[in-house]
Amino acid sequence: MIKQKGFGTVMKKFFSIILSVVISLMSVSTAVFAGDSTDTEAVLTPAEKCAAALNSLNLFKGTGEGFELDREATRMEAVVTIIRLLGKEEEALNCTYSHPFTDVPLWADRYAAFAYENKIVSGISYTEFGYSTRASVQQFSALLLRALGYSENNGDFSYADAAEAGESFGLIDENVGSDVFLRSDMVIMAYNALAVKINGTDKILSEKLLADGIFDAEILAKVSDMMGTKKDETIANNGEFSSDSGSTGSAGSTGSAGNAGSSDKKPENDRTSADIAELKAMLPQLINTTNDYHTELSKVIVLVDSDELWAQYEDATSRLKECNAKDVSKLTDSGIKELYDDLTALFGDMEAIAIQVAMER
Repeated sequence: MIKQKGFGTVMKKFFSIILSVVISLMSVSTAVFAGDSTDTEAVLTPAEKCAAALNSLNLFKGTGEGFELDREATRMEAVVTIIRLLGKEEEALNCTYSHPFTDVPLWADRYAAFAYENKIVSGISYTEFGYSTRASVQQFSALLLRALGYSENNGDFSYADAAEAGESFGLIDENVGSDVFLRSDMVIMAYNALAVKINGTDKILSEKLLADGIFDAEILAKVSDMMGTKKDETIANNGEFSSDSGSTGSAGSTGSAGNAGSSDKKPENDRTSADIAELKAMLPQLINTTNDYHTELSKVIVLVDSDELWAQYEDATSRLKECNAKDVSKLTDSGIKELYDDLTALFGDMEAIAIQVAMER
């Protein structure tokens, strides 16, 4: 009988593979559409990049429906996201703290208790947490700042001006909406928090998490490469945000959203033969990393007993075989684009399976 690796070890390798696939997708889009930021965004938006980065660092898990970035975030989701961002989920789930809230469901009880004890959240009243209440930029900014050691009581910021404080600390950038607070806004702010200095220390959050062993340097390096992080761009003294103007993907920043709506966008049917040739050259690498992803998925799918997940995995396996059966050298231009689309869709579906496997465990 073959001895299986522990779930944590397998998932750690799996997170690394996820980053490899994401980086491959970004490499393909950047190589083919160089100089055309709007086309690059069609592959990964700033929020999708942040979600993938946090997920690969094991700081964000999504839901049974994937990352659901276009859905409004709730207060409980905001709290759970922050606890995971701090690398404290296991500690929270095993804590013995209490809380006064009567509207918290059983699954969220430990998260609420941990957040209440550590003064991250105080509730919408003494007995109400506001479990399903919609979160806001102001609320999430305040929660993040508290989690990073800043306090209204010490005069570091005021709740009324929490959004403005979030901007000065670099939590809120141009990719965060100002109207409805979506999960996409939440992951962008959470990612940006990695570059904010923890109050009373000389470390930014990502440095502390690395020192605490929440993730290793190899995975962090891959995330930095994916996001275009510059080592010399950080959060300065207590909230003075500094980064080069116009930079893309500075430390803890999602960068510019690109020239959405620009008249310079190249129509799909105007792709040059050079574009297609570049895409064709990158496809073998994308196929290889997608197969690596599937190999790691095969190691974790056996750890859960779910007919639905197995059916999804078998469908993904069948689709991957179809992709592998195609001879890239013999494909027409439209066939190359179709294979690329099939592989990116397959990656997204396998990622959703992986998230559900992690939740089952």
